[in-house]
Amino acid sequence: MNCPRCGHDAEEGYSYCARCDTSLHPAEAPANDPSLPQRKSAASGPGHPETAPVPVRTARFKRLYVIIALGIAALAGIALITILIVAGPGWFGGGDESAPQKTVEKLLEAMEEKRADVYLSLWTMGYKDMLQQMMEGMDYAGSMEEFVDEMIFPYESIRFEGMEYRTSIEGSRATVEAVAGKLSITGYEGEEYEAEITDPGDIYFELVEYEGAWHVSKFWFFDMTL
Repeated sequence: MNCPRCGHDAEEGYSYCARCDTSLHPAEAPANDPSLPQRKSAASGPGHPETAPVPVRTARFKRLYVIIALGIAALAGIALITILIVAGPGWFGGGDESAPQKTVEKLLEAMEEKRADVYLSLWTMGYKDMLQQMMEGMDYAGSMEEFVDEMIFPYESIRFEGMEYRTSIEGSRATVEAVAGKLSITGYEGEEYEAEITDPGDIYFELVEYEGAWHVSKFWFFDMTL
């Protein structure tokens, strides 16, 4: 027999659903009314013993067990909410404001170390598709990592110092702005360039979360979009 409300497969002999406590015989007379006969099994007769009526006490105990279980579940829910409030947003994957920032920090570190493989792993697939189109348009014969080395890392060295960030998350999207820090670049011919980061628009990132990780989708770098 299935519960008429939730569809739960009820055990034989029960009058109430163990999942939602709905009566399994809503159109029948109450089992505890002594003035009315109890309903017999439709398959009564030889070889089909009559199903005994469920005692009122059993039904009441069943409802009591459900009420106790619901009470325990409610207390557990309250305790969990309390823990999450105390622990902060780090318990929620997309709500952890440090997660997008960590991706950004890894990206800048990859630029400092000129690690094209790490750099590419932190970008979205859309960015890699764009690089592939650029490579095809330029008839570039090398690998994507070699392309990044030549086109994205055209310097002898680069350093990001004292970086501070401001992060904003909306669902699976985030923005990370550098609000303070210093950039130092040394070119292949020894030329040096330094800049203080004072405007949030100087270094700015957009990120997307998928497959449990944050990936960079856009990168504004001193009026240049990467």
